[in-house]
Amino acid sequence: MKRKSPSKSAAPTPEAAAIAKSAAERSKWRTILAIGGLLLLTLAVYYPLRWGVFLWDDSAWLTNNPLIHHWRGFEIFWFSTKAMGEVQYYPMTLSLLSIEYHIWGLQTLPYHLVNVLFQAANAILLWLILRRLEFRSAWLVAALFAIHPIQVETVGWVAEVKNVLSGFFYFLALLSFLKFIDVGPKTPATPDGINSEKPYQNHQLYVVSTLCFLFGLLSKTAVCTLPVAILVILWWKDRWRDREIILRLIPWFIIALIIGMVTIHVEHTSVGTHGADWRFTIGQRILIAGHAFWFYLIKLLWPHPLLMIYPRWHLGNSIGYIWAIAAVALFAGLWFMKDRIGRGPMAAMLFYLVTIGPVLGFITFYTQLYSFVADHYQYLACIGPMVLAGEFIYWATDKTGPWKHAVPIWVAAALVVIAGWISFNQSRLYDSDYSLWHYVYQHNRKSFIVKALYGATLLERQQYGPAMTQLVTANAMHRHAIAVIFNLAGGYMVTGHYRHALHYYGWYLQHDPGSADAWTDAANCLVALRAYEPAARDLAEALKLKPNFSAGWMELAHVSYLAGHLKYAEKFYRHAIRLDPSMANVKLAVSAKILPQIPARSATSRPAGHR
Repeated sequence: MKRKSPSKSAAPTPEAAAIAKSAAERSKWRTILAIGGLLLLTLAVYYPLRWGVFLWDDSAWLTNNPLIHHWRGFEIFWFSTKAMGEVQYYPMTLSLLSIEYHIWGLQTLPYHLVNVLFQAANAILLWLILRRLEFRSAWLVAALFAIHPIQVETVGWVAEVKNVLSGFFYFLALLSFLKFIDVGPKTPATPDGINSEKPYQNHQLYVVSTLCFLFGLLSKTAVCTLPVAILVILWWKDRWRDREIILRLIPWFIIALIIGMVTIHVEHTSVGTHGADWRFTIGQRILIAGHAFWFYLIKLLWPHPLLMIYPRWHLGNSIGYIWAIAAVALFAGLWFMKDRIGRGPMAAMLFYLVTIGPVLGFITFYTQLYSFVADHYQYLACIGPMVLAGEFIYWATDKTGPWKHAVPIWVAAALVVIAGWISFNQSRLYDSDYSLWHYVYQHNRKSFIVKALYGATLLERQQYGPAMTQLVTANAMHRHAIAVIFNLAGGYMVTGHYRHALHYYGWYLQHDPGSADAWTDAANCLVALRAYEPAARDLAEALKLKPNFSAGWMELAHVSYLAGHLKYAEKFYRHAIRLDPSMANVKLAVSAKILPQIPARSATSRPAGHR
């Protein structure tokens, strides 16, 4: 009797083929429902952001950034770090903001929608990653990542597109690399018994993952921890000794180191993190790091209140070292228990520690001036504790007997509803500067920067007395902080104290000569004092920074006329109309003598308001 070759497998029966097809269809529909659920959930929770406004440093990143407003800015984004002003060297983020600006200008809704859609995409990618790693709580964790209240700051703050954009590339890089090294559910064998793909053979996946990692770094350097996070995952999977993987991660470490050093350089030079406010001893940095480690975990469990700026901790009390000691004890306990409970809990907390590490306080960053923590700093790090909590829920509910399949669903639904409701209400704070900063002020009254920002919103509401009280107090609490001076100068200007305003604008421009708004406001103060020649010079400085600002050219024409320079006034007036034909309808003091000399122009030759 002839024996069958062992390399050949029996053909599947029609019944088996039908079962396999049915299973594939069910899997397809489950995937569609999972992805659709994450998308709809994210859109629903962040629905209030349709009324969201530009906030805080959105002006530096977008609304008042001349580099964003001109296509030539791309050259500077990518090839220079000297002209960045208050922003970091994140060329991918700045390029995206510039593209958005040239598509829809300064309409707030599209910017918020982009952030929300990126958040939904990131949640979907995270679900695919966790499913590949065979976590039963994959969808729950992805949903919590999408809508947890601590994520509202990232999604609702336009400038934090750098978080969601870098996160998008982070997840793409991680997913591609896991596929490349064949971490995840085993693929079915071919009829010959051999898998169609072998680890490390698909070089296209490696190139894609490396490019995504690079793009993530150029969006925000916080993703530099990804190669270490991959090593943590491999340690959990007991594959961390694989020499092939280590060799392929070495270029990632080199790229991360180089771009990380660029970020630190820009932080210390352009952004300005130097001086007494950022000088901390090693002991103080340990105290900050220990407290921050637990602060973020507590906010995950109890997200109230959620503030744009949290109170800065006092560093003079040695009892604060208890936080650091507790963190060390936690990892020691997880390490000694890993044989009993497995490596999973240790890996989850190591992922959290590695990812949150750069902002724990050992590296200096600007916001340490007024706070040591921020919700958006744990955007990616929160995944570790969320996975740990999600898997714990499934492990605990396995012991509920006949209810073990239903209980996880009900618990997950309850968590999603609670988190979604809190986030929905938190998102409503972002519909105005005043609502947000009033809320922050109610919970953090002793912060000089909060007083300054709250005072600025009161100025906009024309509550001049309370506004100036806040601004003057903020300046007294932290003398000549650049974050306070601009608002204080603006307060003096709108209340008619022009000489005081000029004093503070002068100080501000010594430290930030790239602020077109400060030059313009200083010029307005000089006009009010009838000092037209220096006002014209300040306006000229502003227009060097914003050369396509038609209203600025019109104002320069007006000031030149008042200074007696009629030819220059005519020249500037013509230029303003060339930039924006609708300016021909503006009636200024120049009109009586200059308008008759200017030939009539078609107001339809260019769209009104074109920049």
